[in-house]
Amino acid sequence: MNIFHVLKQPGWQRTVLIKRIIAICLLITAFILGLSSRIDNRQEVITYRQKIAAGKRITAEDIELRRIPADLVPIDALSDSSAVIGRIVVAARTPGHIATEMDLIGSELTNSLVKNFTQNANGETINMVPLRLADPTLAGLLSHGDTVTVVTSLQENATPQIIAAGGRIIFAATQDSQLASAEPGTVLIALPELEAQKVAAASLSTPLAVVLSGDRTHPDQ
Repeated sequence: MNIFHVLKQPGWQRTVLIKRIIAICLLITAFILGLSSRIDNRQEVITYRQKIAAGKRITAEDIELRRIPADLVPIDALSDSSAVIGRIVVAARTPGHIATEMDLIGSELTNSLVKNFTQNANGETINMVPLRLADPTLAGLLSHGDTVTVVTSLQENATPQIIAAGGRIIFAATQDSQLASAEPGTVLIALPELEAQKVAAASLSTPLAVVLSGDRTHPDQ
């Protein structure tokens, strides 16, 4: 059948052919629109360009914008570089990892820890208290979110005394950290207000240490 000949001749054959051509065009258009919607269903987010150590202050060279399928983007993903540059990352991150608000020291990170605080059953106000460990090198073993017990020993070989239990690590400064105001071995701990005051007072006169007491001490559970 010569399509051009049929189109030139009026009649039912031309009408049927035109309808078929229109139907094919509609199918092709629907396919293209569906494909483009899948391609365009991506969201621009900040990702880390290189390996980032915990405690590093983020620079423009550390991050880049990428388009990621929307269903893979975390709810708290960041897309504005100004919300990332200059802030401190609380845990090590690998290249390609999506930057989120929970990665960085700030109010949202603290609020998240407070919301899940195991010792906050009575609705106590949560404070953050900085603590310099008696052995600063141990700060490198602590991770953001760890649950710890703060202890001290008033005399050599004496029984350890618990100052506060159920603290949550916000940040631990190490030699690689770039937080100028925090010396290596300093940890920032979230505690109920009274417990935080006890820790702050004890740190003025006695060396303090922390003992891991959360889920990380029971990896098989």
